[in-house]
Amino acid sequence: NVEPDMIQFAKGITSGYFPLGGIGISEEIYQTMTESETAWMHAYTYSSHPVGCSVGLAMLDLIEKEDFTTQARDKGARLLTNLKDTLGDHPNVGDVRGLGMMCAVEIVKDQSTGEEFDASEKIGPKVHQAGVQRGLFSRVRGDVYCLAPPIITSEQQLDQIVDILNDSIKEVLG
Repeated sequence: NVEPDMIQFAKGITSGYFPLGGIGISEEIYQTMTESETAWMHAYTYSSHPVGCSVGLAMLDLIEKEDFTTQARDKGARLLTNLKDTLGDHPNVGDVRGLGMMCAVEIVKDQSTGEEFDASEKIGPKVHQAGVQRGLFSRVRGDVYCLAPPIITSEQQLDQIVDILNDSIKEVLG
């Protein structure tokens, strides 16, 4: 289980309908701040905009009503399991990891040693481009392919994402 001290959020809290951002803090940090003799100034000119806050509250209601947390957990588990089952034996796939709907696939020169490709080979970007040509839009950081599909992604689409990534890796690396 992951229990962060702080969580920063922005676009997603309103589904991009209105600009809003914020930060959630742990009880421990909250207590430290409230027990301090020093005031913590945090109000700014554009703070607490009523429309933004209304949209944010409506989105929080929707998150709860549609149980997005459970959906993210369940769909993310399916995605991660499928990634590991499909890509885990490929000689150029290293670590496959994820939490919720965020997953990453490390592309390596040698799975058994974890040896990385030389950055000049640009393997990650090549795999990314092969995915784009197949309709998979994501991002790559070096040779780590990152996936963060939206919560509305169907199980069939999650499986398709894995198939496209698998085909893209095979195209670039065999």
